[in-house]
Amino acid sequence: MRAIDPLATFSTDRFLAAQSAGFPGSLGLTTIGRGSIARGVEMKTSSVARVISVVCTGLYAGIIFGDRMGDSFARPALSAADFVVFQQIQHVHFKPLLVPITFAAVLGGLFWVWSLRSSPRGAQFWFAATGTVAMLSAAVVTRVVNFPINDALMTWSATAPPSNIREPWAPWEHVHSVRAALSVCAFVLQVLALNAKQSS
Repeated sequence: MRAIDPLATFSTDRFLAAQSAGFPGSLGLTTIGRGSIARGVEMKTSSVARVISVVCTGLYAGIIFGDRMGDSFARPALSAADFVVFQQIQHVHFKPLLVPITFAAVLGGLFWVWSLRSSPRGAQFWFAATGTVAMLSAAVVTRVVNFPINDALMTWSATAPPSNIREPWAPWEHVHSVRAALSVCAFVLQVLALNAKQSS
């Protein structure tokens, strides 16, 4: 017959009783355990946010910068009718893609910066924060300037385009250059943040 260790039984009983009674020692162990779990969840969520932010910012920058360095030079050479057809086709395909990418890039960046709030003097924090601000700025100017012009574009007819079509479109191209620069800067800054050390 196996002998029972009275000391082990006593210690276990004391520990269980302390937990039931809510003694400070047991509460401390519970609090530490919960704190560790919370930190682990936050670290994993922060890692996901970093990936989402960098990937989506990179996609946005690639699309906008690519259009700026390619199509922006071709658009002035198109006739008014061809311009309307070309841009309407682009808009129909780009809008469903760019809107969720923009939201993911901004929200991911904001959560990433929030997760670094304990080390606001670190290089990682400032690279991530500056990159997120640049991406947010690109999203804001797009919403304020490009979206209304895109909405107007979709009402134009290729068979009877506006006679002064370049005039209402000009602000779109100007802001397009601005958001291309902002998004590329945002992507570069976030890549630097990934490689920067988080100071305490």
